[in-house]
Amino acid sequence: MLASRRVLRFADGHRAEQTPGELLMAEWLADLGVPVAAQIAVGRWIFDFVDLECAVVYEVDGRHHRRDPAQADADAERDALVARAGLRVVRVSNSAPRRRSKPALARIAKARRLAPRLAVQVDPEVAAGFRAGFKAAGYRVPKWARRHR
Repeated sequence: MLASRRVLRFADGHRAEQTPGELLMAEWLADLGVPVAAQIAVGRWIFDFVDLECAVVYEVDGRHHRRDPAQADADAERDALVARAGLRVVRVSNSAPRRRSKPALARIAKARRLAPRLAVQVDPEVAAGFRAGFKAAGYRVPKWARRHR
């Protein structure tokens, strides 16, 4: 479940040039005291933000995520990968960070509260992909990702 060089390069580009919604989300998560790694590549996927303390992935979705059936299918596949890794996913609209949306804030808080600090029943292949993704992006591998080797 390791990312290809092409996906890693793509993630590096996304990290350098995040969308306005992603930049606002990073700022919002920092204001909330949530430590995250940005644009982590796992397999063929790039995750917008991965919590460094809790087993949670945060995705900032534009309109096409709701309107395009193919994108919705791809999101469902990504969410299944996240679940296999023992993580929770929180999806927010592109505008939620700008508006400091209370429903989105509640979903973030709930996911962090319910997410294990150490992931349980992690698929070893997916966990290895997350560890490699953190290392490739220059982040220290969080405890929840180190536990299942």
